[in-house]
Amino acid sequence: MIKRGVIKKKLDSILRTIVWYNKPIIRKCIKNPVVIFKMDGGTCSQINNYVSMKMLAEKTGYHLIMDVSWYDRYGEGEDSVIARPYNIDKLFYLEEYQTAGKVQAWLYKVLFACFTPEDKIEKGLFGLDLNTFTIPPAPCYLHGYFKYKLSEIEKNIGKYCSFKDKEEILDSQNLTVYQEIVSCANPVGVHVRRGDMSVEGRYWKVLPEQYFINVCEDLNEQGTIFFFFSEEPQWVLEKIIPFINARSRVVNNASYYGYRDLYLLSQCRYTVKSQGSFGEYAYMLNKRQDKKLVAYNGEKPRLWEWRSYYEA
Repeated sequence: MIKRGVIKKKLDSILRTIVWYNKPIIRKCIKNPVVIFKMDGGTCSQINNYVSMKMLAEKTGYHLIMDVSWYDRYGEGEDSVIARPYNIDKLFYLEEYQTAGKVQAWLYKVLFACFTPEDKIEKGLFGLDLNTFTIPPAPCYLHGYFKYKLSEIEKNIGKYCSFKDKEEILDSQNLTVYQEIVSCANPVGVHVRRGDMSVEGRYWKVLPEQYFINVCEDLNEQGTIFFFFSEEPQWVLEKIIPFINARSRVVNNASYYGYRDLYLLSQCRYTVKSQGSFGEYAYMLNKRQDKKLVAYNGEKPRLWEWRSYYEA
């Protein structure tokens, strides 16, 4: 018996072939061509792509709209450890934007895709450098992890998106955590990336528990509380908390509600980063004048160092 998935892939392949051979006709039928900008990944990827899209639209004058269909297939549910729902609209008041319909996104993806060329991959990280890459005119479909320098993203985040009121972002449990953070003399937010980065991959290494333990020992001055944020809070409770002699709180938000972690982390005086870009974005969104970012450095005896957001 032929599996349903095999039949679906075969039909999709046939349809793609038909569409491709009729590309000139379809192109003429598109009255108002646009540039479609694919959105995917977690909260920080969404922020990066959204801000990049707005910067690119301003720079080029193109009419850009977003394709968010990735989240229908890969966003996962509330109980998933690596849930990646589309959620930046829960975190920010965003400027008005359009999203592509499923048929429109599919057609553009088949006919007008502009995939990230391999020679644009920098330092082993996917990333299309939008400062140097020439975007083809509409119709066009942009796919990939788009890059401006983090310093440029930081300058423009406030221009294109601003936090919603905390009561709109946080539930009652997280509002309690928020009050603890803002009333603390020295709140230290520690992001412990687990989930999809709990094992070493091509583009990242798993940070040792000793890194987090050392940071807690070194930053534990009077009035300090360490607030831990992780997809796997139980791992933090077992691997880190027993080995630090400090006041601490493990925030128990599921990965699906990671945007709440990002908001709370951005309220702390210190941001201790882990793998990925979560720590950098929390730091960039932080409005405190005394904010500091802590990053891993395997070459130092204590394993950590101060880091500017654009170097992290």
